[in-house]
Amino acid sequence: MRSLMSDWFYTHNGMQSGPVDFEMLRGMAAKGELDAVKDLVWMNGMKEWTAAGKVAGLFDQTLGQALVKKPDLEPGSESIEPLMVGACVKRAFELTKKNFGQLVLAMITVLAVFFVVVVVLSVIDYVMGWKPLIESSRDQGSVFNQLAMQVVSIFISLGATRFGLNLVSGKPVGVAQIFGEGDKLLRGLGVSILLGLMVMVGLLLFIVPGIWLGLKYGQAMTALVDRNCGVIEAFKYSSKITEGHKAKLMLLGSAALGIILAGLLALVVGVVFAYPVAGLAWVLGYRWMQLGRQAVVDGN
Repeated sequence: MRSLMSDWFYTHNGMQSGPVDFEMLRGMAAKGELDAVKDLVWMNGMKEWTAAGKVAGLFDQTLGQALVKKPDLEPGSESIEPLMVGACVKRAFELTKKNFGQLVLAMITVLAVFFVVVVVLSVIDYVMGWKPLIESSRDQGSVFNQLAMQVVSIFISLGATRFGLNLVSGKPVGVAQIFGEGDKLLRGLGVSILLGLMVMVGLLLFIVPGIWLGLKYGQAMTALVDRNCGVIEAFKYSSKITEGHKAKLMLLGSAALGIILAGLLALVVGVVFAYPVAGLAWVLGYRWMQLGRQAVVDGN
């Protein structure tokens, strides 16, 4: 049996690095810095380098095997079953119950961050004498205030996406992950701006094109975090995996919205549970379009 404390070597983007211990390697896998298919690992005693996803305990075993089996999917691939909304919601409900404490802590942390940011930006507006672009909208803050809030929102969204991806994939999760995707902020801003413009133009063209574009490219931000890719590649990947799933994606989005509305009817307690269920269901939909039913039914 291999010692988990042994020195490991790995390749990433064609470059060999190491030695590192197994826990450091697991940490890299959890952060998305190690690709289960493309990156290889090796330690003394192994006959040859092997795909990282095949090493027991490095990634979630089931997901790692699925990634190795299906590194690339063709649009409309028959090997991927149609997205099942009920299965995604059910699994999201199970994961929320199992990880409720961590999810609540993450939500409290995000709310605290936004509270501090709002206070700081309001003070800056007051000190600088900056006023809202529209004088009657004093509650919205200055242009600087609103732009800064958008940047912070995207920064938090990137980290929350990593948290969700790790959770549904059986990887370790922690509040620190919410602040760990800062290197993708500029690309995240690019995805957000381009997607917003496309959907806005589409909605102006009789609404339906905007909805279609939103469904086609709506997974770009998740792909950016998951694959650590560029803006254009993220859009291309979103287009690829949503092929044949757009109608079900619309149903999944409607289901997520319905869950949140139901939580609002149950006051604060309901929202605390409903919001993670809705968010995880959406992330599970992304994983389903990558790997099929196995990514949702099996897991941690």
